[in-house]
Amino acid sequence: MNLLAIPIRMALRYGRWMARGAGLTVAALMFAAIDRRDELNVPGMDQPYEVGVTDPYIAAVVVYVVTVKVLIGVMMRFHGAAQDHLARLRRH
Repeated sequence: MNLLAIPIRMALRYGRWMARGAGLTVAALMFAAIDRRDELNVPGMDQPYEVGVTDPYIAAVVVYVVTVKVLIGVMMRFHGAAQDHLARLRRH
């Protein structure tokens, strides 16, 4: 059963890179969407939000960090479930 630890570690390593790539893609899309607009209609605000010069950069960084953290968190949950399952198999 210890032989399964190597593929799981490799999957985690590749999964982290995939999460970073997905975060970069989403951040680029967010940057492109905000950079082209002068105003954004935000729900709950009476007037449109005027996009500043640094807003696309800040939004892209925030979206990247949140996306990567969420995807890695989901991946670690699956990793924990797989480890629990392997531990149960070892006991029986």
